[in-house]
Amino acid sequence: NLQRFEVNSLHGQGIAKLGEQLQTEAIADDGLIEAVSLPEHWVLGVQWHPEWMFKANPVSARLFKAFGEAARAYAGTTPLSQNLKMSLRKG
Repeated sequence: NLQRFEVNSLHGQGIAKLGEQLQTEAIADDGLIEAVSLPEHWVLGVQWHPEWMFKANPVSARLFKAFGEAARAYAGTTPLSQNLKMSLRKG
């Protein structure tokens, strides 16, 4: 189930050999791998600049939203963040 989308990719470098555990998530028209993931963890690497005009690019906006949600979920499960929450409530 392929989905086509545009990104602001500047190919100054690329992935020559994909690591064993990495999975290809996006490929440019020229064959360069644009995005990779590590399925067992919340890891996503991209070859484009999602921070550039992300509000105008739905894929980049979804990437930032998903990253924020993952970070908040992770923060809610770590002892350090629980201690920080307690400190903030007291202060």
